[in-house]
Amino acid sequence: MRHDQVGPHALPEVVGVEVVEVLDWYDGPLDGLARHGGQLFWFSAGPDWVPNKPRRLFLYAVTAEQEARLRAEAERSEPFAAAVPADGDALEPSGWFVA
Repeated sequence: MRHDQVGPHALPEVVGVEVVEVLDWYDGPLDGLARHGGQLFWFSAGPDWVPNKPRRLFLYAVTAEQEARLRAEAERSEPFAAAVPADGDALEPSGWFVA
């Protein structure tokens, strides 16, 4: 997965994101489901997080089928541990937000 932050492929910061469900947590949300502009997204924490600083969470548009699979994987996982979707590398980030 790409988490471009600078250069020609830089992603925009997105405001007004509603976190619908947190699927993984470590000192804050790591991944889960969010809604923005009426569309559902899977979010994932970027690799650049520094403790005690805001964490960038990257948004990936998902279909209803992918949403169902994410929720099912989270239910089967241990508490606070959810699997990344099998095709997660194929998802293109839409932007990022801070939680």
